[in-house]
Amino acid sequence: VAAATRSVNIDVEEQTRKSSTTGSQVLAGRTLPLANAAALPGIYLELGKARLSALVTMTTAAGVAVAVPAALPVGIPLMAITCTGTVFAAMSASAFNQIIEISNDSRMARTSRRPLVTGSITKLHASCYAFGVGVGGVALLSTA
Repeated sequence: VAAATRSVNIDVEEQTRKSSTTGSQVLAGRTLPLANAAALPGIYLELGKARLSALVTMTTAAGVAVAVPAALPVGIPLMAITCTGTVFAAMSASAFNQIIEISNDSRMARTSRRPLVTGSITKLHASCYAFGVGVGGVALLSTA
């Protein structure tokens, strides 16, 4: 058993080494191409569920507009910071959800084309993105 495990580990390491030189990744025994830099903005928008995050941000904007007393106009800087922070936080939450749900997403037809399931982006890359926009969003919201 130990020898078989060792040979599997060596094979995986060898495949990973080969794939890193060709710009691809090994996922569930399949070699998949990694996204190029031009495709990343679209992948980030899909990973963060941009349309859903925009809806969350619109409800936040409505809440800010209603919360400000009628005698005071809603300030553009306050609205911009609040909406940007909210969209970043929402996109971070969506990305973390997709990271957690990779195995479930791969089994459903509706979610089987998501970036992590198809291998367009690695789990580490997606985690860094989610962490970065999450911290950025909370930082912006703390200044509003």
